[in-house]
Amino acid sequence: MKYIALLIFIHISSIALCQEDSVKVIELDEVRISFDKEIAYSDGRYFITDFHVGQRGRFLLMKRFSKYIIYSLDERMNPKSELELDFKATKLFSDCLGYLHVLARDSIHQLELIDDSLVIWQSSPIRFYNVYLKNCVGSNSAGMIYEKYKNYNQTVAYYQNLEKEQT
Repeated sequence: MKYIALLIFIHISSIALCQEDSVKVIELDEVRISFDKEIAYSDGRYFITDFHVGQRGRFLLMKRFSKYIIYSLDERMNPKSELELDFKATKLFSDCLGYLHVLARDSIHQLELIDDSLVIWQSSPIRFYNVYLKNCVGSNSAGMIYEKYKNYNQTVAYYQNLEKEQT
């Protein structure tokens, strides 16, 4: 009985050694990272809450005291236009269709840039975001494609709600 237990122990340790040998480790002597600090806004009353750079442009969500302001930025990151919000914004969100939204605690607001002016195009309850936009990863002519994590985030399932054509 002692002999069998010893064989099992040797077999397990050899598997562990094989796994350890398959990992390549590269050691570097020294890595130095340096950068020059650049101040975006020197006014200490402004706080950058979020930013977005994408196909629709460059946007900056800022907070000053209790007011939230969205700025549209040009190529040099200078403000082109601004929109003061009448709600407490938490972050900017770009959906799978390419639209930009401003999220609040209880609502979502679609942001558009029309003739160099920022406007809130459409507002919806936060349930709309949770059901339709949060897990959307893409779209095609048949509809939107969603992802769902299963098995304690070990499996990702992609699915699509296909709409039936009206005849």
